[in-house]
Amino acid sequence: MSELATNKISPVTGTNVTLGDSGDTFTIASGASISGNGSALTTLTAGNLTGALPAISGASLTNLPAGGKILQVIGTTGTSSTASTSSTSWANYDTLGSITPASTSNKILIFLDYTMYSHTGGGDTGASGKIVRGSTDIGHTQTMYIGGATSPALSLRFTNLILDSPSSTSAVTYDLYQRAQYGGTVQLNSPWTCVLIEVEG
Repeated sequence: MSELATNKISPVTGTNVTLGDSGDTFTIASGASISGNGSALTTLTAGNLTGALPAISGASLTNLPAGGKILQVIGTTGTSSTASTSSTSWANYDTLGSITPASTSNKILIFLDYTMYSHTGGGDTGASGKIVRGSTDIGHTQTMYIGGATSPALSLRFTNLILDSPSSTSAVTYDLYQRAQYGGTVQLNSPWTCVLIEVEG
């Protein structure tokens, strides 16, 4: 095996130097390294990469498939019934959970399963529930109603699936608000279950 010892290789003409031919392999000896401007590596194909990649930060990686990745999951469960009320004004009945998004572009998928109970001594009864983030109503109000009975009582189970865009990297808290309607009394029955899932935007 012959050896070429030199301090620099430069092209005779132009600005390109070709090492070997298609199918050739260049071996870097153990303990040796390549230094210089990494931008010179412009084309890498999966077929030419073997072995384990070093553990480096992915902060500067580009052209990766974006969106849809699940980043964190937080689950909470209510274990006791909340006190009942006959108020027709919206009131915070229970905190469903808090989550801190990693990016303002990420979304929060909210899954909530709960039961509302409403009753009255006579006439009509009903109740409404909704999810609120901080002081922001994110919609999906659900209402139940029964009328014309002597002593009506109504219990319904609701399942919510909401995709929220909080546009924040601070902790966001979700609460369940309820109110009585039609002269009835409302109560949030337990157990209830809520799952907050952060999805990459």
